[in-house]
Amino acid sequence: MAYYDDSILLAGQAIIAERFAKNELRHQSYDMIKLFKGNAPYIVEDVESLRTSDQRAFTAKYLKLGASQAVTARAHNHAGVFGGSGSDSLTFSIIGQKFATSLKMGDRNVFSAEQIFANSLYSAWVNTLNTLMTAIATNLNTYKSQVNTATSGTDLGTWDSSNYWWEIADANSDWLLQYMESMMRQNNYGGMFDVIADPVIYAKMMQNAAQGAQNGTNKSFQYGNSSVLELSSLTSTNKGSAFIMPKPAMGLIDWTPKANRDNVKTNLYEYTTVNDPFGLGLTAAFHTYEAGADNSSNGAETQDVNFYHELTINYALPIAPDQTTNEYPIIRTEWTA
Repeated sequence: MAYYDDSILLAGQAIIAERFAKNELRHQSYDMIKLFKGNAPYIVEDVESLRTSDQRAFTAKYLKLGASQAVTARAHNHAGVFGGSGSDSLTFSIIGQKFATSLKMGDRNVFSAEQIFANSLYSAWVNTLNTLMTAIATNLNTYKSQVNTATSGTDLGTWDSSNYWWEIADANSDWLLQYMESMMRQNNYGGMFDVIADPVIYAKMMQNAAQGAQNGTNKSFQYGNSSVLELSSLTSTNKGSAFIMPKPAMGLIDWTPKANRDNVKTNLYEYTTVNDPFGLGLTAAFHTYEAGADNSSNGAETQDVNFYHELTINYALPIAPDQTTNEYPIIRTEWTA
């Protein structure tokens, strides 16, 4: 059946109770999107005002660790070397969904036009954010560090220089997070950490975190310095896999064109913005145009108007820069058998 035929009043359909409809509208957790969205201002500033067009490139600037010169004695005429800066080009991608509603689609329907539109918009957001989650997972793996200066081959773990991941043996699995953090400190990363774990490591870490001071072996002490999130689509050829990174290491920047921010309307076209319904802090560009249509065979009327909607997000996933080739602040860890 096309459009919303299965809920047409003439067919005598009843509205499905809300508690049953929730199953159809379920979605994965988007906590990871919220995490990286919150990191963005610490990595790249003021993108909204500096990037004025889809076609305009954007380059982030940063200061490099300076190449200073060592001295062993004081001098009155000492010279020195100048520091330097670097730049990273941000790659913006567009993802989104399109859908249609009509002026009279709700006239012969148990659902009102507002309900139909709201459901379509909600569905567009879920499908768009699912695509964004996949892109984030791909980005994490693409930009996992290929450089690791931690001492390899000890109880702390072993560096696999072919697959570019840190391996922690099964015998040390109760201390996964502690060993991961120690490995990061050997790479000169300090402070707080974010861990993005597959379902297996996430479950293991949650079990360890629940083993507090009153248990025979306290394992929870190691969880005060890191936040752990689950990425259900992350898979491993070993027992489990996770990414660990200092806060903040990767950001999520969303951008909307000026016409959408200004809510421009013409005779046929409308440009505006909509915020995500999950409180993630994302703003999407929303574009609508209309055209006359005969929807008599689609649950509406012969003299109808179709509204064609497009929800899109321009996004970039910047990584905190490092001047060493192929070194990134994201290190993949594998729990091995």
